[in-house]
Amino acid sequence: MNYTTLALVFLAACAAADDFHDPLANGLDGDVAVTAGSLWTIEDGVLMPERGEEGGYVVTRKQYGDVEITLEFNPESETNSGVFARCQLPQEIAAESCYEFNIWDAHPNQESRTGAVVTISPPVAIVNTEDNWNTMRVVLKGDHLQVWVNDTLTNDIRHATHTEGHIAFQYGGMDGLVQFRNIRIQELD
Repeated sequence: MNYTTLALVFLAACAAADDFHDPLANGLDGDVAVTAGSLWTIEDGVLMPERGEEGGYVVTRKQYGDVEITLEFNPESETNSGVFARCQLPQEIAAESCYEFNIWDAHPNQESRTGAVVTISPPVAIVNTEDNWNTMRVVLKGDHLQVWVNDTLTNDIRHATHTEGHIAFQYGGMDGLVQFRNIRIQELD
């Protein structure tokens, strides 16, 4: 590979990175909305609910079809959280009406632990995430759903129920706490 080819590959990678959108760039009154329930704040680029509040969601105002979502998350051990995608009704976020990519290592049903697509597919690899910053990458392209937690593939399935919708970030409420940062959304061709 010559220097010209390397330069073109580098420039293409930079251009692709610029296609990512930060849904929190304009705060909680911009590209996202908070549903009833938890009180959420953004401090120093970190999105978090108020401890002890009832559960709730931060939901994108825009709907997405084929998309890549990357983020960092930090859950306490008792936290029930997740990232939901292709949600049809932003006021009724649920695993039955969206794809839920779970964040909850200690889930009572380990088939729904961190990295699972809840009610659809258990994780194929176990990744422990409690009390640390972690990464999640979700790619939805047509009926192909893929999830990585800390660069470990935890799900790679085909499922065609939900084709487009909102993206939501969950706080299960009452027990534990979760924080999100560096959220990036990229629409795919």
